[in-house]
Amino acid sequence: MFNGVESSTEDRGSEKFIIVKRFTKQKKRRRGQLSVGGNYLHFVLYKENKDTMDAINGVASYLRVNPKVFAYAGSKDKRGKTSQLVSAYQISPERLLKINNDFNTIRVGNIVFKNEQLKLGDLRGNRFIIILRQLQGDPTIIEKAIDSLSSKGFINYYGLQRFGTSSVSTHSIGRLVLRSQWKEAINLILTPRNEGDDELNEAKRIWAKTEDANLALKNLRRKSSIEGKLLCGLASSHKRDFCNAFGAIPRNMRLMYLHSYQSYIWNKVASKRIKEYGLKVLKGDLVPCEAGVLVDNCEEEKEEGNRKAMLESIVKVIAEDEVDKYHISDILLPLPGHSVVFPDNETKGWYSEFLKEDGMEWSDFDSKVKANSLSGAYRKLIVVPEDVKWEIIPYSDVTKSLVLSDLDRLQGLPEPTVDEAGSLKALKLEFQLPPSAYATMAIREISKQSTSYVSPSDK
Repeated sequence: MFNGVESSTEDRGSEKFIIVKRFTKQKKRRRGQLSVGGNYLHFVLYKENKDTMDAINGVASYLRVNPKVFAYAGSKDKRGKTSQLVSAYQISPERLLKINNDFNTIRVGNIVFKNEQLKLGDLRGNRFIIILRQLQGDPTIIEKAIDSLSSKGFINYYGLQRFGTSSVSTHSIGRLVLRSQWKEAINLILTPRNEGDDELNEAKRIWAKTEDANLALKNLRRKSSIEGKLLCGLASSHKRDFCNAFGAIPRNMRLMYLHSYQSYIWNKVASKRIKEYGLKVLKGDLVPCEAGVLVDNCEEEKEEGNRKAMLESIVKVIAEDEVDKYHISDILLPLPGHSVVFPDNETKGWYSEFLKEDGMEWSDFDSKVKANSLSGAYRKLIVVPEDVKWEIIPYSDVTKSLVLSDLDRLQGLPEPTVDEAGSLKALKLEFQLPPSAYATMAIREISKQSTSYVSPSDK
């Protein structure tokens, strides 16, 4: 019933004792070993209205295992019905499939055994099917917008998901962490909302007023949130060691703050580049040395020497006589870090300009705290979607689904019927994007509207 222990019954005189022992590492390995095809169970994870991290944490809690048992190639957004590959170390199919009996918005299946786990970046891209309801406007204008998206693409901005949906942006926290301003970063994470009487917000209010972590934790029953873990770290840290307390946050979340700041600077540089030069290729721009090389992978930090050599070897600087050989969709912009190559033109100075505005220095990316040292990465300035398809669908029932999910298809549901007499219209849009590109930015391009579904003041 419990993971990591074994039990037996012993007679001692007239009494019976249940002996519970913790498995040793060796015993655990023997007991958990998956002999058929490898120790890694690869499966498809289907989820609704949860981001990947939330879904994995829910599955791990249900199976009573550490979330680190699971690995995946990339995170999928909360807003949608998504399917993706996940690997799990030494989890039996029987245990995993029990999830399907107890979760309404998570399903697992398509199980195979392999010798290797999935890693960040182990994907060729993502396929999207998106429904935009209450469509207005002339169909010819819509057609032109989609044709432009198909041929010219869109600015490859990092989307809203990268910066969080709370009133405090994750990039602001990331900047403070890079500056080693631990107390300020912690206080920002624990900033209470203006409204809301839930116990987590109340715990934040107590911390803001007293800076007493034990008092803030007193009435907080669920301590598994980022804020809860942080308060636990503060309560146990010696002499208000804010750096140590910050380490109580899971590593993937700590990295999220840092990468969010890199993304924030990248977005600002991309905007200025397009504003100043449009879609022109410039002397000194960066391009990948080889087509198809995955360059935007700042989440996977390798050993410093290897990472630096790799970052220097995968890009080249365009010479003046090479400008006409390249298209704007070939151009890369670096994410700031201590080991990336920068464009040999005006673009390079914009990074320093924006960092200076934030009180940042380049040395902040080369922290003595290894976990906070960022080598950087590269990202395409413009992305052109592949295999774009679209149609306008009339409808009248706003509660009726206009497209089947993967789960619907597995359950054998029929294709939705089209209400030809419907007074409302929806756009069904399908396309494929490379890894780490945001579908919300493609939608922003054709709709010419913000993809933010709620303003910070509404949180």
